Amino acid sequence: MIIFRTTLAAATVVIFLAAVPGFAARFAVIAPDKSELSARFADGVTSSLGPDSVDRLAAETAFDTLGIDTPFNQTAEDARRAGRVIGADVIVLIRAEVIRRSAFGRDRYFEAAAAVYVVSARTGRLAEWFLASAEMDTENGAAGALVERVREVAARVRESGTAAMREDVSIGGPDELPGLVIIDTPSATGVRAPMPYRRIRPEYTAEASRFRLQATVDAEVDIDAEGRIARIEFTRWAGYGLEGSVEKAIRSMNWRPGERNGKPLPVRVLLRYNFTKVERQEP
Repeated sequence: MIIFRTTLAAATVVIFLAAVPGFAARFAVIAPDKSELSARFADGVTSSLGPDSVDRLAAETAFDTLGIDTPFNQTAEDARRAGRVIGADVIVLIRAEVIRRSAFGRDRYFEAAAAVYVVSARTGRLAEWFLASAEMDTENGAAGALVERVREVAARVRESGTAAMREDVSIGGPDELPGLVIIDTPSATGVRAPMPYRRIRPEYTAEASRFRLQATVDAEVDIDAEGRIARIEFTRWAGYGLEGSVEKAIRSMNWRPGERNGKPLPVRVLLRYNFTKVERQEP
């Protein structure tokens, strides 16, 4: 059984897929966790990408010099630095593992899963996250079935990365609200930050729970003088559907706008959400 799951980040950005003659993104495929299955899968994706890919070991060596402690939970700035050091347009991070599973009414089985992060090296955005997995009765069988999917995964990576690069070329910097004040900068002196009338906790997604993910998602949010959400930009991403969960929560809250001396004004704030799996305690 082969399964694909996907999550798109930065859903508020309009994507323009205008044709760019002769355009080809340069990909760097990296397996930061150094596991044998991750490296094997990453080698297969690199090979399938052909001449559009950077030498994988060289890319990984360059990436390691940056000392990023949480490569699968990077900041956008970390991703931009990695792109500059490696010399790639798109960074593809891969983490593959085999997990022993059990289910009601089903004998023990093994799931081999590869989490694939497609990252724009220009903006640092997570362009797409998806999960490819294979289920078999044995550990080796599951791993082998997963590796057989590298061509399909590489095709999806190429499509997603190329679309992200075209989007980056087509879209300039964000249109800032007139008079926008950024919290925690000198211009924000005397400003009362926007506050939600009712806080909503983002959902810890089924994908994150299934793989016991612990991660942080940072969202840079522009709130206008009417308390409306004007822009959400993720400055630290995690995949597993968590960016979509955070965006849904932010947009579901009614916001009291920021103000200075009793006058409402547009404000940019950084919102941080920490996710971890909480185990149920036995009574």
